[in-house]
Amino acid sequence: MSKKMEDSERVAALILAKLYQNGLTPIDFEGGELARECALDDESQEATNQHAAATIPGVIEYLEREGFLRIRDQVKFMSGEPPRYAGVALRERGLRVLGSLPPTLDDQTDTRSLGDRMIDAVEGGKWRLAAQLMRELTKKATHE
Repeated sequence: MSKKMEDSERVAALILAKLYQNGLTPIDFEGGELARECALDDESQEATNQHAAATIPGVIEYLEREGFLRIRDQVKFMSGEPPRYAGVALRERGLRVLGSLPPTLDDQTDTRSLGDRMIDAVEGGKWRLAAQLMRELTKKATHE
């Protein structure tokens, strides 16, 4: 898998985990903060922000276009800083898929929802598992 795709899955998993954990209450995201939480780049702060500016908007646009979330407002900066997103919340499709059980993961004894597993993976820094869960979410969403 390409580094860009892996980074995109990590960002998507982080965003969806935070939204699922917050329930129906909208939250705000800052692109730079999301990048730091995902540890997308280990070089410098400047490189992290540049990478976030390139990765995060595309992931958020994808999740919005595919019906997983809605955004009340987006603030873009001329300085090249990553955008800020206000009033981000899960839509019905996001809630339904995150609340479902992932059928193809190895651990069939774990009966927690996809969203709960994603929260644990993100909070534990288990980014490979988070990416795997994101792929499961995508599969599940395409078979609705």
